Amino acid sequence: MIVTPKIRGFICTTAHPDGCAAHIAQQIAVVKNRGPINHGPKKVLVVGSSTGYGLASRIAVAFGSNASASAAESVAVGAHSTVLPQAVGAVA
Repeated sequence: MIVTPKIRGFICTTAHPDGCAAHIAQQIAVVKNRGPINHGPKKVLVVGSSTGYGLASRIAVAFGSNASASAAESVAVGAHSTVLPQAVGAVA
């Protein structure tokens, strides 16, 4: 798939789905490599977890605190909406 970059100011509004998935995997690896979050939450609801602070929070609690987290939306990847089970699936 070829994704042509579209940039508005300093924000890129398009991204390749495989690149986004790889970036999420890198973020998960960083959280796992830092070890468990002591006394972290066990159940959380993250509203707006598609990008930015919401996605980072979702990854941190799911993979750092082993929390059961619910995401209020799927991850938006460019013009496509993609659910990345590693990032937004419920952790059992």
